Amino acid sequence: LKQQIAEKQLEVDLVQRALALANDNFYSRPDFSKDEDGKAKLEAMKIELAQKQEELAQLKAQLQSGADAKEEKPAESGSQPQSEAQAPQP
Repeated sequence: LKQQIAEKQLEVDLVQRALALANDNFYSRPDFSKDEDGKAKLEAMKIELAQKQEELAQLKAQLQSGADAKEEKPAESGSQPQSEAQAPQP
């Protein structure tokens, strides 16, 4: 799961960079307001970025819920102090 998160983070980073580059390229043209295809491409890239960020958030939530489940087991048995059981794992 951590590997999937790392890969998804790389994908998000690449899409963010591509979007920034396309955005700069689009708005640097003097006739950008007439470029409907360019505007549509930017919107599609924004949607793709939002989807990838959502997928990344879901993967992180899965990892966190798995970590929370592991932390609850020792806390229920009383083998760890409560403050240690609630500490987030890196």
